[in-house]
Amino acid sequence: MSIKQKLLTPAPKPPVELQLLRETFLARRLSAHLLAHYNQAFVKARTSDDSDAAVQASASLVLDSIIDEDGRPLSDSVSPDEIIKVYDHEDLKDAVDKLMSFNFMGVTSEADAKKD
Repeated sequence: MSIKQKLLTPAPKPPVELQLLRETFLARRLSAHLLAHYNQAFVKARTSDDSDAAVQASASLVLDSIIDEDGRPLSDSVSPDEIIKVYDHEDLKDAVDKLMSFNFMGVTSEADAKKD
């Protein structure tokens, strides 16, 4: 395997169990590209005062992060609208906060931060 192939084919990180939407789910870390996409969507929704777009982006982030038993993101089988109909804003915001913390700080860093 060439250096370029090694660089562009990182070993997969194992999923982690997270408490999201009042349940325990397996979640994956998202790529920097995908996180930047969601960050831009949140900023755009906030600056244009578009709460519907913010809720859609929140639901999409949650669905891209939670994986099924086969390791596929739930966004392959569940739509953001389905999630929005079931959960309230507080549930979605809490899930997004946990997922962003998980992606940027990791599980052990988050636990250490809570101790301090």
